[in-house]
Amino acid sequence: MLTYPLEKRGKMPLYQYLYQCIRDDIIAGNLAKGSKLPSKRELAQNLNVSVITVQNAYEELQIEGYITSMERRGFYVLRDESGIPVIPHRTGTALAITEQTPDQQTAVGKKTPPPADLTGKNCLPQDFPYTSWARTMRAVLKDNPPELLEAPPSKGLRPLRAAIAKHLWAYRGIQTAPERIVVGSGAEHLYGMIVTLLGRNLLYATEDPGYQKFRKLINNQGADVVAVPIDHDGLRCDQLKASGADVVHLSPAHHFPTGTVMTLGRRRELLQWGHADTANRWFIEDDYDCELRLRGRPVSTLYALNQGHQVIYMNTFSCTLSPAMRIAYLVLPDELIETYERTCGYYTCTVPVLEQLTLARFIEQGDFGRHINRARTAGRNRRSSLLHTIRQSELSKIATIDEKDAGLHFLLRLHGTYDQTARDQLRCAIAARGIAIKFLDDYRHNANRSPGEPLTIVMNYSNLAPKDYKETITKLADAIHSINL
Repeated sequence: MLTYPLEKRGKMPLYQYLYQCIRDDIIAGNLAKGSKLPSKRELAQNLNVSVITVQNAYEELQIEGYITSMERRGFYVLRDESGIPVIPHRTGTALAITEQTPDQQTAVGKKTPPPADLTGKNCLPQDFPYTSWARTMRAVLKDNPPELLEAPPSKGLRPLRAAIAKHLWAYRGIQTAPERIVVGSGAEHLYGMIVTLLGRNLLYATEDPGYQKFRKLINNQGADVVAVPIDHDGLRCDQLKASGADVVHLSPAHHFPTGTVMTLGRRRELLQWGHADTANRWFIEDDYDCELRLRGRPVSTLYALNQGHQVIYMNTFSCTLSPAMRIAYLVLPDELIETYERTCGYYTCTVPVLEQLTLARFIEQGDFGRHINRARTAGRNRRSSLLHTIRQSELSKIATIDEKDAGLHFLLRLHGTYDQTARDQLRCAIAARGIAIKFLDDYRHNANRSPGEPLTIVMNYSNLAPKDYKETITKLADAIHSINL
């Protein structure tokens, strides 16, 4: 009977470690070609693990061609007649590529990530649904659908677009058809497609402060962008009218990075701007983290309020699943369906077919909804813990929390006066303590604050483990004190 030291797996999922152990025995010749493996139930009882764990390991070995299953006979090691030598995997041992020291990484230009990252570029490992995602992907491969070996259509596979349409109706009250949805490899790719649809001769507007990468992406497409200030109600419509913009990019449900939720009155005022005169005006509604609202339902979308006209709705799975999940989508208004077919219909969808089929099934079978519920619960707990840690620390005496109870970031407004020199000194002092942060100024068009406005840190805690809260907040307070001495 097969026996392995499962306690040595470290942080590796149990089924994956078991799969590697059996695979290594096959490659090393410890399990002879053609020999029969224990049944799933027998091996599970021997190793004191669940049958599902053994099943997942066996499925992985089947997919990679190490074993085969025979109906009513069991699992057998496949004979290797290729004559190609295989180097066995050795868990925990160094292979040809050895880990570099921090000095070596710096020498080749690779930066070592900071111990505490408050910029929100990544997510914590435990936040990704590894088990259910892997199970779904294996099921897709096992079913071997014909789409796996075919080039995907320009808008993406219909099963994924249909699943997204159902999800939007359930979570955002958006009633749309799969034909209006376009899937692409991340929001950055889709921004370029939007410029292709609308044209480079239009003037694009963005919120200030706001998502500065939008400006760079649109400029790189050859179009001009103007910054429009926001206030406590959202984007200022008077400034938008004065700018002469034809297209506006905004996040009304949860503005990034201030967290402002645009009021219904301001949203209706914006729609009036869109309908005014005979001008052809467009909205790009970025609903980037709508599923992660921690209390209550998100506010109605501009797309729904305007009944699918003039609004290009955009969302991504980067916040809900992982930034590495380069899958985003657009919902096109009626006016752009024909334009899309004419200008972009010849493209091949840039998202791999396997990922599309996996995500479609992940949504359809309810795993995505369950993941969102777990993410919201974890977000509420982390937010409560972090806010409590700040209020019990020295930081509460030198800063004020400004949070809107939505998403995974809030603002920390510092007391006192900081000019540009003091701001740069504070940035260096914080970095020297191993903390990566961004100021609200970093999201402004010209990085200048209004007179009397406090220096503000954007506290994006999606990549900060709760066990590090106290130490990080203590170091942050210490850095601020060092500048104020």
